[in-house]
Amino acid sequence: MSAESIKQVALRKFTENGFEGTSLSEIAGEVGIKKQSIYCHFKNKDELVLTINHEVIQEDVQFLTQFFDRLKDSPLQQLLHSLLQEYRDKYVHNKKYKFMFLMSYIPPKHLEVYFTHTYNIHLLHLKSLLQAAFSSAPELGVTPEEGIAAFLTLFDGLMAQLVYETPHSFDNAFELSWKVYWRGISL
Repeated sequence: MSAESIKQVALRKFTENGFEGTSLSEIAGEVGIKKQSIYCHFKNKDELVLTINHEVIQEDVQFLTQFFDRLKDSPLQQLLHSLLQEYRDKYVHNKKYKFMFLMSYIPPKHLEVYFTHTYNIHLLHLKSLLQAAFSSAPELGVTPEEGIAAFLTLFDGLMAQLVYETPHSFDNAFELSWKVYWRGISL
């Protein structure tokens, strides 16, 4: 038994059942240990969920840095479109990303301030990368600040489609809103 095994099971359970719907007893049972053994690694369920969240946010910050570096020579339209599609795919296929957005949009009430803070760290990193991309984009019909604000609003709305609806509703909203967004910021 290891902390990693506990985190993997907890990640899946939190993603499937939410924070309130997941008990340490369930996690321990799936790991094959007694509930008390979890306390060797984590003080309580709060510390477990916060540890997982910290690791997921750090992984996402690294993903964003690598993504923007990999597509630094791509046109802005391709970069932004690819980023939205990449997050959709990560949410659908990677429990860590589903966890990150679930906890950002539907955090445990008593930990809401913490989850809001860590999600804002993610957004600040994304904004700084977007600032560089928008600043180097030729001939946009908006300022970088306007384009970034509109993109983040689109991003937030599309992620809400995944959290509260389905990947299919994301796809429909993405197809329709992307055209309007790009027409609105380009010359």
